[in-house]
Amino acid sequence: MRRLFPILCIVFFTFPTIGEAKKPPIMISNPRYHYIHVTCHFVNRAMLSKVFSHRNRAFGKQPIEELNEEELYLLVRCKNRGYRMAYGTLRLEIPNRKSPILINVDKMKPRMNYTHDYVFRVDGRRLLKGERPPRVEFSWDCLYTADKDCCQTGL
Repeated sequence: MRRLFPILCIVFFTFPTIGEAKKPPIMISNPRYHYIHVTCHFVNRAMLSKVFSHRNRAFGKQPIEELNEEELYLLVRCKNRGYRMAYGTLRLEIPNRKSPILINVDKMKPRMNYTHDYVFRVDGRRLLKGERPPRVEFSWDCLYTADKDCCQTGL
């Protein structure tokens, strides 16, 4: 018994009790969560460098004359404006492209004041065949949100 007493004291004082441990958030499939703002922009290299040189820089649409066919990028910005932590897989459909682009969007905290930015290089020769850049359609393949209780405690 004397040998077990020091071991029991170490275990008792080192490890938190069950009530003290933080519970991990329960993530729920929630395809109807519509508080994630997604924007897609076709930009050239100069505009892309301006976006990343200033955090969360907002910009307007770029005229098609300023877009270079050889250095064309697709900038995708995601921002969670809701009250739940969210993540998922975003599907982008671009005209004149055979396969969609799938983006694994990292966990976004509730009420974000910044954006998650994703950049893809695209072939401008196929896309810039009109007066304006093509419209990018997007949808969520899967979208998960945290349960209500974990977001109110600040996880």
